[in-house]
Amino acid sequence: MADVAGGWETADGAPFERHYLDFAGVRYVESGGQNEGLRDLIDHHVVPEGDSLSSLKLSITDIEVHFEGAFSWAIGSVELNATIASSGDELHRTGYETFLFRWVGDAWKVVHTHSSTRVPRR
Repeated sequence: MADVAGGWETADGAPFERHYLDFAGVRYVESGGQNEGLRDLIDHHVVPEGDSLSSLKLSITDIEVHFEGAFSWAIGSVELNATIASSGDELHRTGYETFLFRWVGDAWKVVHTHSSTRVPRR
């Protein structure tokens, strides 16, 4: 999960290619939007955020992991800080992200994510 957070911060699709399983019907959901397939996630979400958000810092903490045979899931607290490149406005969001994993070969692969964040409550 830390490797994937680093991929978001640097707009690098490589961690997603290493840790995510691409298959027909896969969807990744974030704050009301979704990407269908790994290429869609990388090409239309991860990489473009590198151009639109500067100084992106993403942390995933308080991670709970649950195992059920060849399936597992994790939920973590998410905090995102960045500067919107076009306006210079600061962006700060907190929330949660859920990861679903499948054991494939000799590694856990992400098969679905769902992230929901909002402006922190005061």
